Amino acid sequence: SVASFAMIRDPIEREESSPRLSMREYVRRGIACIKVDRNYRRLCILQFLWGFSSMGAPFYMPYALTDLGMSVRYVGFFSAVLQLSSISSNVVWAWIGQRRGNHALLPIGTCLLGLSVLFPLTVSFVPAIPIDLSGFLGSSYAIDTQVAYFALTFVCSGAAWSGMFTGRMTYILDIAPADRRPTYTSFMNAFMMPDGLLPIIAGALVAWISYHNLFLIACAFVPVAIYMSLKLEAVVIE
Repeated sequence: SVASFAMIRDPIEREESSPRLSMREYVRRGIACIKVDRNYRRLCILQFLWGFSSMGAPFYMPYALTDLGMSVRYVGFFSAVLQLSSISSNVVWAWIGQRRGNHALLPIGTCLLGLSVLFPLTVSFVPAIPIDLSGFLGSSYAIDTQVAYFALTFVCSGAAWSGMFTGRMTYILDIAPADRRPTYTSFMNAFMMPDGLLPIIAGALVAWISYHNLFLIACAFVPVAIYMSLKLEAVVIE
């Protein structure tokens, strides 16, 4: 991966020299970008809402093991589903970005994120009916309808995060002026700092109100996130 990265050659662009800015001036300009550019402001808020909407994600597998009584062997299965969904969905996201624009990835990804929260909330209503996979896999790997239904959580979650992060980075390149792209990117990433505390807060909430209620709280942020993602405007690149 290091060798591949070293082979990348950036396009040569003529840049006008600009004076170095002090940290105070740099922060001031970054805040000004948030105030002036409404799409940038909405994107930063949307990213913050993603964190709250997915605050239950680290607890999906513990929930499956403790509350649903699923076997530990399914942890590897769920992890594989998550990775396969994340990787394979990139083809779809690239197609959507070309057909409908980079901004379209954000509401679609946010909707998938919402679905990933709904499956853990409703999985208890699905009966555990055994499914025979010996004809497909050539082995006696045991699975039931409840496990298969819960796996959809990781299908949607993997695809959602792949689409949201791809859409976020491409969209910010669309809306940011060429000379201010580092500022736009750095301040957007700064908005992710509070998200680092969310797993700690979520862990405390789980001990207090249970996994199911934590998922309900996360689900409450999804409609707001979807609304904010739909407010992002398409950018025409000339």
